[in-house]
Amino acid sequence: MNADRGRAAAETGARPAVRVRRGAAPEAPMRVYIWSGSSPPGSQGGAGEGEAAGRGGVVIELTAWLRVFMVAAGSLVALPLAGLIGFRHGFAECVGVPDLQREFGASMSDGLRLVLASPRRVFEAGLIDTAPLLLALLLVVVGAAALALAVFGPRAATAGKEPSAGAPPAPSAAGRAASAFGLVVCALAGVFQIGWVIARSHALSGQDLPWAAEPFEAWSAGVRLAAGVDLLTFAAAILWLLAAVRLRWMLWLRALTLVIASSAVAALFAAASISNSIAAQVDQVRSLVAAWDEDAGSAPDLILGHTRSHLVIVGKGGRVELTSPAAALTIVGRASIAEFVDAGRESR
Repeated sequence: MNADRGRAAAETGARPAVRVRRGAAPEAPMRVYIWSGSSPPGSQGGAGEGEAAGRGGVVIELTAWLRVFMVAAGSLVALPLAGLIGFRHGFAECVGVPDLQREFGASMSDGLRLVLASPRRVFEAGLIDTAPLLLALLLVVVGAAALALAVFGPRAATAGKEPSAGAPPAPSAAGRAASAFGLVVCALAGVFQIGWVIARSHALSGQDLPWAAEPFEAWSAGVRLAAGVDLLTFAAAILWLLAAVRLRWMLWLRALTLVIASSAVAALFAAASISNSIAAQVDQVRSLVAAWDEDAGSAPDLILGHTRSHLVIVGKGGRVELTSPAAALTIVGRASIAEFVDAGRESR
């Protein structure tokens, strides 16, 4: 019956998006494999397809277009989430108005800007301080090497008697030890990356934005350094997670390592979103406004955003105020926060 179904599918040219096969070997990439025993199907020497199927081994294969769809769907969720997290928990906190609002469309565009500006952030971080950037680059390089070794490394030698036809070779004791060592290294890398986020705690970007020129320059340099380093560390966390996924032995250690590595990816995703969003919002051009009853020579105010019921503007001396949206205001120009701070220094 299976042969008839295969011929019918070949004749019609139809290919299922998800194929589930019992007793198959979890060797090919991009497969989700499940088994009921303490080790994957075929891990015992001499075990054939029939015996592997008896142990309940299952391999779920995803077609290429479904994998692309899953990646695209994840990206569509990650972009607005990064923009929203960065704005609400980064920029809104540092200007002292945590209830600043951000619409979904603006969050989507913010997330896209973060991705497009990522090379610039890394370059700026290298100009400010090379030591943290080199440490983050080391994490990326070592993580890429670990992933390449897990994917393209030599197969472990078989132990015991020769396996039957159709069954994958069983790993030797050295192969199992190497897999365990790789999982421990991935777990330690995840712990280090989580500790990186906690120790730094975004001390600079978590402070209130200074509106005086000299403190602002030091604060802005710290934020840009944090943005570039966080991006590289986030990339390293993804590589270490992928390396842990490729190591498929010692299930309890693998599960623990995946939890740690996933937590590191989530923590660094939030950290990179916050620091990069603050840097992007500082560079974003905003409207300069003046009240109708003010003198023509007075310095204009800068609109930062809005809450549910008020406009948020920053005026002379860096005074952040809530203004009624019905107030009579005139747009007199455009400037970024950095340009606004520099203009305040020049006016003095």
